[in-house]
Parts: sequence; C-alpha cells; structure tokens
Amino acid sequence: MLASHIMTTPIITVSSSTLVSEAAQVMLNHNVSCLPVVGDSGSIIGIITHTDFGLNHKLIGGSGKIFMVLGAYATPESFEKITKDLFGKKVGEVMTKNPITIEDSADISDVISKMINNKVNRLPVLKEGKLVGIISRHDLLKVLVQP
Repeated sequence: MLASHIMTTPIITVSSSTLVSEAAQVMLNHNVSCLPVVGDSGSIIGIITHTDFGLNHKLIGGSGKIFMVLGAYATPESFEKITKDLFGKKVGEVMTKNPITIEDSADISDVISKMINNKVNRLPVLKEGKLVGIISRHDLLKVLVQP
C-alpha cells in the first residue's frame, strides 16, 4: 500500500503571514490538528500543529500546575496574557520550518518508519515536490481497521 492510497485530501493550508488565531480557528472549523504552511509558489515551507500553540500541561515537582505555551511556562494567572500575545503572532513565527515530508509513492512501511524515526505524528505528502496530501496517525489507524 502506498502513501497516496492512505493520505487525506484535499489539504487545508495557511500562509506564513496568517495570524495564529486565524490558524487555530481554521483547525477548529475543519477538525484538523495541523496545517501545512505554504509559500508564494505553493511549496511547503512549514507546518503548524495544535501543540505549537495549544496547552501542554506539565507537573513540575511539587510546584503545582504549570502550562507550557510555545515553550513559555504559564501559571493559570498569566495564561490569558500569554495566549493573547501568542494569538497576535503570525504563523511564520511559530511554525516548524522545513517539515519532514514523504513522497506519494512511498510504501506504508516507509511512512510508519519515518514517523517513528522522526518522532512526528503527521507527514505532508509530496508528488514531484508539490503538496498533494497529508498522512496522520489517524489515517494509519483507518488502515488497521479496514476489513
């Protein structure tokens, strides 16, 4: 089975100049956990995932609840200010640049290996350098449960 057989299409993308708040709303509206970031030529230049600006709850020693937002620690009291500052940023400021990708002709075993070896949960799929789809762990799960 090839990457092209399991990838999700069409792809919802954003540009690097999109506000993080807008990207978050796009993710919510389309029920997706990531958005490829494309440049003027339509080529992929980055990826933004829900974890790039979402809450990561951390328990640090006995200090109680600490939230991590884009690498900054936030207490419940400072969370509102930090998220307001974050949502005013542009996607290009917070995206992962040069994301790990895979070709549409890759075998599913290569997809799985690439995800595991690079510790990523989703792979943009390219065909001749152009973005044509995306594969997430959810797509792999669908393959497992197919009759």
